[in-house]
Amino acid sequence: MKMKYSYSSILVLLIIFYCAPPFVVAQQSKVDSLLVMLKEVKPNKELDTLKFNKFFELLNQTELNREDILNLETNAQFLDNGINKDLSYLIKLRFITALFKTDHGNSISYGRKILEEVESSNSPHAKIVRDNILGVLRIPYRNSNQLEQGFIFYNSKLLEFNASRDSSGLATAHYVLSGFYSTTGLYDEAIYHLKKANSYTNRDSNYDKGFFALRKRNIPYFEIQNTSVIADNFLYKGDIQSALEFNAKALEDAKKGGEKYSVMIPYITSNLVKVKLATNELKDIPILLKTAKDLSDDPITLAALMQQESHYYIKTNSFDLADSLLNELWDIVNENNIPVVSSGGIIKPDHYLALLGIEQNRPEKAISLLNENIPRLGNLRAEILKDYKLQAYLYEKLGDYKNAYLVKEKQQQLQEQIQTDADKYRRVSFEVEQEINQKELSITALQAENQIATITQKFSIGLVIMFLLLTSMIYYRFHSKKKANTILETTLSNLKSTQKQLIQSEKMASLGELTAGIAHEIQNPLNFVNNFADVSDEMLDELKEELAKGDIAEATILANDVKANLQKITHHGKRADAIVKGMLAHSRAGSSEKQLTDINALADEYLRLSYHGIRAKNKNFNSNFKTDLAGNLPKLNVAAQDIGRVLLNLFNNAFYAVQEKAEKEALLAVATYENDAQQISQNIIATAAYTPMVMLRTQLIDGKVIITVSDNGNGIPQAIKEKIFQPFFTTKPTGEGTGLGLSLSYDIIKAHGGEITVDSKEGEGTMFTIQIPLNNAIK
Repeated sequence: MKMKYSYSSILVLLIIFYCAPPFVVAQQSKVDSLLVMLKEVKPNKELDTLKFNKFFELLNQTELNREDILNLETNAQFLDNGINKDLSYLIKLRFITALFKTDHGNSISYGRKILEEVESSNSPHAKIVRDNILGVLRIPYRNSNQLEQGFIFYNSKLLEFNASRDSSGLATAHYVLSGFYSTTGLYDEAIYHLKKANSYTNRDSNYDKGFFALRKRNIPYFEIQNTSVIADNFLYKGDIQSALEFNAKALEDAKKGGEKYSVMIPYITSNLVKVKLATNELKDIPILLKTAKDLSDDPITLAALMQQESHYYIKTNSFDLADSLLNELWDIVNENNIPVVSSGGIIKPDHYLALLGIEQNRPEKAISLLNENIPRLGNLRAEILKDYKLQAYLYEKLGDYKNAYLVKEKQQQLQEQIQTDADKYRRVSFEVEQEINQKELSITALQAENQIATITQKFSIGLVIMFLLLTSMIYYRFHSKKKANTILETTLSNLKSTQKQLIQSEKMASLGELTAGIAHEIQNPLNFVNNFADVSDEMLDELKEELAKGDIAEATILANDVKANLQKITHHGKRADAIVKGMLAHSRAGSSEKQLTDINALADEYLRLSYHGIRAKNKNFNSNFKTDLAGNLPKLNVAAQDIGRVLLNLFNNAFYAVQEKAEKEALLAVATYENDAQQISQNIIATAAYTPMVMLRTQLIDGKVIITVSDNGNGIPQAIKEKIFQPFFTTKPTGEGTGLGLSLSYDIIKAHGGEITVDSKEGEGTMFTIQIPLNNAIK
């Protein structure tokens, strides 16, 4: 029977493709059957859609190589014209998924080519196919060495969709970028993009009517899935409470949708069980797993549930059951060609077999399994770090300290690479976010609008003040240099000393360099302010809707989210304010009045002030500190406030360094967050050999007062040692340091006619030395 081509037929095909993963059937007879079916589908006047449906179902179940794809593509060319064009794109979309199983690069190039064709097409359902292509292409980008190109490509699509007000494209691009950020370990950014994706799926008015009529049924499915993935990202970043809340919301929404969305329940349950395993809440896990497995016939979801079940058996000492289940899991993975990163999450049976080996006191087997698992993880570097930590722990347990050291080196290199790439990917997205914010930022809540306006006004005033200060400094230095050139009697030694000071002052007074530094520092918190304000605006719209519906519980959750966002806006506003104050302090260096000062008393006071200040911020912080103060120091004629500022900065840096090293040493004892928390704690106590220490020493040598501040922290890498006194240079994470402390300290000591130097060995510690000549002392 011949049937006319209809929108409903295409919808059935799209839903089949969107929801059902291809099943690998490596049988040439199926490819031959596909070719035969294509000939039967080929119409004289009208398309036989029933036969096409059967052809497409078989296509989704067939494994294809490049030769098969070329043959099928040639035989399907009759669909390339007229109203059947969308069906041709659907077939090619299936070819993309077949290619990335064996050749990521070829899959990307082929997919980009088909995407260009679809985007230039005026076929009825081009948008649906386009979004599916964008969704499929994320996999070869994420699992290959082209992740950076993926960031660039999807950010460019984000700009393009924003300019055309294409909500469906924006939702897809944000969703894909969230996966990229999660793979890179930037979980806050991943959560942000998932929330943005959900916000665009709700903007019904922005959808093309024909497209929206077809897609509308899938919007709740998309939102529920994203909500569960948000929960997963909260788990990875260690926010258990938020993970539980978002999982609960996803589960509630899936149950409200009835039978139509029951397919989501097993996936959400798998994520919920993962949270409970991480927190050792094991009581309800068997019931949750049984309910989920009864509702699922999808091999990928079943594999995810079996993985969680095996972990439960490991934690409850049912080792035989765990071993049997994990071997059965490998059979399902191989039979269905399930990748590591699947729709059910990360599938890694060897990792759990290694955990089982640890519990069975078989460290050699566990190490071997981890060696097999690591290459399979591909770009999942956060997962690779977990395996490295486990390996290092196991080698140390065996007394093989050489291999333990080598694994820790790999771990350190990977951590550094992750940090480098994280900064790089933030930079890739920074300009895109700025452009979108400039075009889209529209705040309807009066309070939020006034808050942003006030912050912006403060920034503007601060920049004007800094510009005037810097202009005055340049003018003053210009005349100082002219006056210095007229003093011909100055000795060569004094001339060289003056020249060094002038060079340093010129660096600080350079308008171009300093303005660029200020702009960079201020842009970062301002970007956060804008982003959180944008999200708050959208949440307020949602809050109004929920209040109109009478859903007080959901409105309360949204109100709490808005309040949290406003707190973050305040936090980043204060960060920017601190930067401006730091620059003002920089311009006033050396202006304090000099007075007779007991250096020993001053240094001892600021040492204790620094220690207790850090303890007030972090109750878990502990460090030893010692003083070795010379008894023959004369009082010095110095600006006590400025010298105290220098000492406080050095002490803070020292305590920060030992705290960082102490945390690092503790982390080395932690194999993975999935291990038993009590066992990890005992292991840390038993094996800890590192004692944080900060040392203050004063001496009188060769007519100079010598002050040294040393620590046994991580030390400073040789590559950056020369930069540490430069303005705005800092090794601390964003938000924890402005990079002005050591630069300001350098100026203060120079103004007192002294010197400040640094000596450091990476991995062993750092020592700062201050020298102040006695000719500044009054006896």
